[in-house]
Amino acid sequence: MREANARRQTPRNANVRDDTTTTVEALYHQEAAVQRAALIFNDKLRRNRYVGLQENMVVYPRLLEERGDDGAMVVSIHDGLALNLRKVSVTAPTLVVHEHENGKPIVRFTEFYSSFRPSVLQFSFYYFFKLNKKDKASLLAERQYNYYQTVPAEVTVELFVISDKIHQQRFTQTQRLLSYMCVMVNSANLRLQDTSAPRIKLLLVGLERVHNAWNEPYLKGDDQYMDDTETITNLVEHIKTRKHLYGDPDAVYLATGRDMYAMDSGAPDTRRKGLAFVAGVCTELFVAIGEDNAGSYDGMHALTHEVAHLLGAAHDGDAPKTNIVPGHPGALACPFSQGYIMSYVNTGPNYHRFSPCSVVQIRYVMR
Repeated sequence: MREANARRQTPRNANVRDDTTTTVEALYHQEAAVQRAALIFNDKLRRNRYVGLQENMVVYPRLLEERGDDGAMVVSIHDGLALNLRKVSVTAPTLVVHEHENGKPIVRFTEFYSSFRPSVLQFSFYYFFKLNKKDKASLLAERQYNYYQTVPAEVTVELFVISDKIHQQRFTQTQRLLSYMCVMVNSANLRLQDTSAPRIKLLLVGLERVHNAWNEPYLKGDDQYMDDTETITNLVEHIKTRKHLYGDPDAVYLATGRDMYAMDSGAPDTRRKGLAFVAGVCTELFVAIGEDNAGSYDGMHALTHEVAHLLGAAHDGDAPKTNIVPGHPGALACPFSQGYIMSYVNTGPNYHRFSPCSVVQIRYVMR
């Protein structure tokens, strides 16, 4: 297993608003909350990725033109930045929602072609995405590592998210939590565009909202801290008996509002941001945990980093994980100091991108 130890960028007690701007509201009123957050995030992503870290700026998007029956459009953000947008869904048509009322488990099935549809806007800086219908690959727990087997163009990884007791408290309505997680998953998909042969796409298929401590028996910790190593070990065993209730997803992600730690020389190390098993997707070790200061989206990087571990990517600079995956290529050719997603170093542009080594490792495991 591999841990993400980067120091958090947003204080845990930060006063964060649900809505950060109102500039996109005119585009799609019914999905304004999700799209506003996506717009602000992707504008920051663009500036960080291509020109390094800069001060925040207020922008006033303008709809320049609309193309096609699918609603693709071009939006001017500011001088020098025009975004091509296409509305896409990051959720399954029917999403399973687990909650608890009066101490009893409640399972709901949300149909996203009805009144509530938390889709998001997919952003492209230089091109429109080709959103052709793809066949989902059949991923087996016992993989055959045959280099010459047929590789699908795209693999959809079904993701189930658990929002722990502390994390979910930020949201007054489950629909707001769902919308928030849609933006989180979409941010990971933006970064996963670096992958190819196959290209990886996450699909949110379910959500569990944990209201009470007795509904998280896997937790080792309290309301403030979580022992990540013991918790993830307990979570693996807990989910073995519940996977079918979650719809047999390919991966499960626990979003926590607690401060994760591990013991280091007898003292707790609270710099942890996440924990996952390398190449755990579609096996019994298909579980990851990541911190998120709910409402701030500061867990986007942890989600992407930990899911990439599940997909087969080790930390940049690491040796091949041949004890886990026979023939695993490793990441020795990509120095940790270059600051890509699979490191803890934020050097600016690379922080939102996968290194070539990560792409190769994910391709090797997911082919």
